[in-house]
Amino acid sequence: MRPRGKPVGVHQVLGEAEQAAVRQAVLDHRPCDMGLSGQLWTRRLVGELIAKLYRVRLTEVGVGKYLKRWGLSCQRADLNAHWPTGALPDHSSDRQSRSDPTASKIIS
Repeated sequence: MRPRGKPVGVHQVLGEAEQAAVRQAVLDHRPCDMGLSGQLWTRRLVGELIAKLYRVRLTEVGVGKYLKRWGLSCQRADLNAHWPTGALPDHSSDRQSRSDPTASKIIS
């Protein structure tokens, strides 16, 4: 039986050069450097960057697929991390971030 549907990668909205530019921007810069709010990349912020650069809106799932293809992944922030100032951050909004799947950071 023949495989059904289009081959993998045919549905990609961004071309190879556009993907390379976004990947490099994520690796080399913080969101605030690119005119976005925040210090850590999230799927939502990567989607906003793509929309800003190429006027294309992607779902967070779609952004996640690009990130996986680029060898990047999302990880939840470590709430037990050691902070440089020695003071712990304010965790008053942790309940929301734990239930929010977009409260993650991009790592390579």
